[in-house]
Amino acid sequence: MIRIFCGFVTAIIFTAAAIFLIIKLSNHLKLFDDTDNYRKKHRWLVPRLGGAGMIFGAGLTFPIFWTSFSIEINAMLGSTIVLVLLGFKDDLLGGAKPLEKFFMQFIASIILTTFGKLGLTVYPWIVTVDFYSEIVLQLLSVLVIVFLINSFNLIDGIDGLAGIISLIVNLYLSFKLYQFGSFDFAFIGIVVCGATMAFLRFNILERKIFMGDAGAMLLGLISASLGFKFIQYGNSTSVMGYQSPGAIVFALLIVPVFDSTRISLIRIIQKKSLFLGDRNHVHHRIKDLGMSDLKTVAVLSIFTLCASAYSIVFQSLGLLSLLISIFMFAVVGNSILTYLRGVHLSNDYRLVDILLKDTLGER
Repeated sequence: MIRIFCGFVTAIIFTAAAIFLIIKLSNHLKLFDDTDNYRKKHRWLVPRLGGAGMIFGAGLTFPIFWTSFSIEINAMLGSTIVLVLLGFKDDLLGGAKPLEKFFMQFIASIILTTFGKLGLTVYPWIVTVDFYSEIVLQLLSVLVIVFLINSFNLIDGIDGLAGIISLIVNLYLSFKLYQFGSFDFAFIGIVVCGATMAFLRFNILERKIFMGDAGAMLLGLISASLGFKFIQYGNSTSVMGYQSPGAIVFALLIVPVFDSTRISLIRIIQKKSLFLGDRNHVHHRIKDLGMSDLKTVAVLSIFTLCASAYSIVFQSLGLLSLLISIFMFAVVGNSILTYLRGVHLSNDYRLVDILLKDTLGER
């Protein structure tokens, strides 16, 4: 425990120092995020290399306090390197093509599932596990990891949201994995949490830096890795087993998962490009009600905590019932939010417009 705590503090210090220097260097070299008046509301030049500081701080901390990693951890670190290279290219040079991003994300996810043995599992008494079912499971696991990586990237649209949600996810999962005896995964998660907290100090309090793709993809990958590991341990009756550990992970990740699913379905229905940015995300809709970034983050964080508490308390309901009910909570919450936003923006908005205008795109 002492070593993990020291790693947490060290990651905060290293990351804070790195981000301070990155801000100074970015101001000198004019490495700023481009201002998009449609999707982005910042009116000053802000560097988007916060992820570089997080990766630098966490990367320096690992070898100091943890010199021997399992093959699973090495696979996670290898996957991280792939995503870091992709993220840095996009944050520094810009213009990484969607297919290029997906290809690199698939490579990172394949490394994690093949060598790290992290992914979806089945119950042998329900499905016969053979070579073909293992291939299907690995493919599904890769798709889930890629989806989560992009989900965190998509919610990184306002100050602090991706960082705070990842803190909720990874602090809880790291704590439980420590209880399970998975100390190396707990250490990785806590160190990343320390780096995230240091970033948020400059992002939320001073608004001097953005996370960028490198940081958002890192948080998505780590959250997916810890989530899969938690499910593996949670399914084991020998170590504090849960009846439905997957539901807990789903609840923790409900904000990025629901927002990405919703956005993708709406763009498909309205025949729009999946890669075209817009202001249709849940956090944008809350902001349209007049809330600040901080209040918006608070609303979505409280929803995450409530959904997670529900999934823990009602484990006896079973995995499928929990997954459906949690998703329906999100659907109802989004419908209420959509209606309030519509009424706020137009006196002619009707309840049926939630479907007609905001889903089907009719005008």
